[in-house]
Amino acid sequence: MITCIPIVSFTKNTGSGIMKRIISAILIGLMLITTLAGCGVNELGYLNLSKEISSLTQYGFNNTTSVVLSKEFVDEEYKIDFEIDGEVNMDDLNDLYGEMKFTFEINDIEIETPINIKFSDNKVYISKNAVIEMIKYEKMLNGTEEYGKIVEELYNNDLKDIDYIVINSQAFMYGFNQGLSGGFQEIPQDEDAYAKRYDYTYDYITKAFKGFDTKLIKKINNGYSFELTPESALEFAKSLVTYLNENREVVFDETINYLEKIYSLIVEEEFTVEEKAAAIAEIKESRQEFYDFIDEAVLFMESEELEQGTSMFDDSIIKMEMYKQNDSYKQVIDSEIVYENVSMGKLSSITILTPKNVEKVPVTGNTITLEEMEKAYTKAENKVNPVQKVEIQWYADSISTEVIKYRLNGNYDFDFQPYTIIEGRIYLPLRYISESFGEEVDWDNVNKKAYVVRSEEKVDMTGVLVDSRTMIKIRDFEKLGYKIDYVNVDGKSIAIIIK
Repeated sequence: MITCIPIVSFTKNTGSGIMKRIISAILIGLMLITTLAGCGVNELGYLNLSKEISSLTQYGFNNTTSVVLSKEFVDEEYKIDFEIDGEVNMDDLNDLYGEMKFTFEINDIEIETPINIKFSDNKVYISKNAVIEMIKYEKMLNGTEEYGKIVEELYNNDLKDIDYIVINSQAFMYGFNQGLSGGFQEIPQDEDAYAKRYDYTYDYITKAFKGFDTKLIKKINNGYSFELTPESALEFAKSLVTYLNENREVVFDETINYLEKIYSLIVEEEFTVEEKAAAIAEIKESRQEFYDFIDEAVLFMESEELEQGTSMFDDSIIKMEMYKQNDSYKQVIDSEIVYENVSMGKLSSITILTPKNVEKVPVTGNTITLEEMEKAYTKAENKVNPVQKVEIQWYADSISTEVIKYRLNGNYDFDFQPYTIIEGRIYLPLRYISESFGEEVDWDNVNKKAYVVRSEEKVDMTGVLVDSRTMIKIRDFEKLGYKIDYVNVDGKSIAIIIK
């Protein structure tokens, strides 16, 4: 919750350029770890307090955060305040349960009702008002109101009787992890594996960085404080490079030992024994590259470039306090980024975590999946801001066609769609093109025919089936009263369908 110990992890990819990324990942991991921990008395105390907090499996929490972004940074000043209040049950990491209420305001424009987010049954539930609340900020942030009109149409129709938008948590976390890590390997989500990761990290720090003191963490009443300024960051960087230079063999060897232990926790299906051994062997072979990097870092620290760079951020500061308060744990963060004597932004945050028994309460109410939500949004958009023209472009050797949909307000969307050529004529997906124009498509499974439904009328649009998809000739859209144009420019075919 309040802090976490970075874990150095790598994918099992191999090939040119991978070694440099591995070396970079190792060094970045080391610096992150030592920034938080180091091996002084205060650093180890801070690490132990973090472990105490991380060991909690049931707790309530509250976070209030205020962010100020200056107009020098984002062209217009923004003041953002939000609060998250909730509870979590992590007794079973494969069946997480959590519930939180999220409120926020931007430049004094506040949401009317809290957004509820729940984690249960391996799904993420988001209250539907999250969609409607975003309307308030569209004009402020984008200078438009089109989104609001579409959402109102969606909210009053397909979402009318819906309580939650539901996302499969595995898909959600897979996408999240891919975005952050580029495909880090899966470590089993059980308490024993989690504890081992923490113990391995603690052991690594105490051995690889024995005696190294960041001088950034101080002891306070019932906890620790951390303060970082451009000056202290520069001193830390110099101290770290000096330590790495004087203890390069120990750091490298302990890093190998650490990675071998971490790799041992990775599930066999994701990373085989042979692949783990090959990865470790490849890292071991990079010892000289690691040493060369340190030599370059030493020379860089002796130059004036770093000091000149950090001087531009004078008066910037990051302060954090983490301590125990009665039965709770509290973290306070205050920071400001100043660039060339101009404040770019400020952040203030208070987080309180309190151990408590958290009952897993089943989620009730009507739901809509994210995929269904996307389809409903497209339907609403086509009604509020209809497509008036579709342009399809392709070359003779194209795998798919490029589709450009021009809307009533002048905006346009890009997409790619499959096509097929039969007897020199192009066939396109009936449902995709028709629904883009707001038509209703129906399928007669008995007679294997496709129709476009208009009130009581059924317009026969039967074409050919390709991979269970009805494909029809472009000229067939003339049955619906659309105008068809066709041109060929320098080998590029362009078909235009106008409603």
